[in-house]
Amino acid sequence: MNKNYCSCGCGKEIRPESKWARGHNPNKVKDRFDWSNVVDDYKRLGTLEAVANEYGCTLQAVHLQLKKRGINTSNEITDWSNVLKDYEELKSVTKLAKKYGCSYRTVIDHLSRIEGFKFTHDNKGLNVEVGIGRYGERIALRLLKGSKDMNQITTAYPYDIEWNGKRIDVKTSNRRKRKNGKIQYSFSTKNPDCDYYLLIALDDENYPVKILLVPRTAVKGVTVSFTYGTKSKWDKYVMEVDKDELEEAVRYAKEIG
Repeated sequence: MNKNYCSCGCGKEIRPESKWARGHNPNKVKDRFDWSNVVDDYKRLGTLEAVANEYGCTLQAVHLQLKKRGINTSNEITDWSNVLKDYEELKSVTKLAKKYGCSYRTVIDHLSRIEGFKFTHDNKGLNVEVGIGRYGERIALRLLKGSKDMNQITTAYPYDIEWNGKRIDVKTSNRRKRKNGKIQYSFSTKNPDCDYYLLIALDDENYPVKILLVPRTAVKGVTVSFTYGTKSKWDKYVMEVDKDELEEAVRYAKEIG
């Protein structure tokens, strides 16, 4: 029997029972870089940034590979005395990580240790995506009595709210008009760390027209979408919300959001 080999030239044999596979994709990140010497290169070059520049990849990629190999890079920057001032000036964890030559996770860890410091999205207007997201979280926190705001810890937390033992990721969507004139809402549902998605659909005045609490296990794809005004399979997850409570939650979110 003639053997079938990977088309990229790596020499890997393709299983005979495979009728369609042509081998791995040589363009994938995991195939582009040889990480076998990354520890020695880090010791030689001294910084994540220097390794990333030599490899032609991101700081985070180098940080992840070193972390997998048990290398602690958190002490690479010895002087963190100006980290808060630098963050206030650059207003970006990513930009600060690039300046310091470290991973954004390391910057977050050091900022989080500063007494009284909190990451916040509350200085963003509702006309930008992160502002709409935080606006939805504020509404959810007001409606879900006794819920805990995980973004008071750090905006890098893997989900937004804890409520009655549930880990909830809040997703907020503006209306999108399709070519047929119908209004569609679409939410990204790719978070493996939550138990539920709280989906908030907004009208043109940023007022919620539908709120759903969807179990993550009920979502099979990477998005939840529905057309407003038509029956949807997601309707069984619609939350019944008191009108007065919703209006109060919206006022609250707009005042501080």
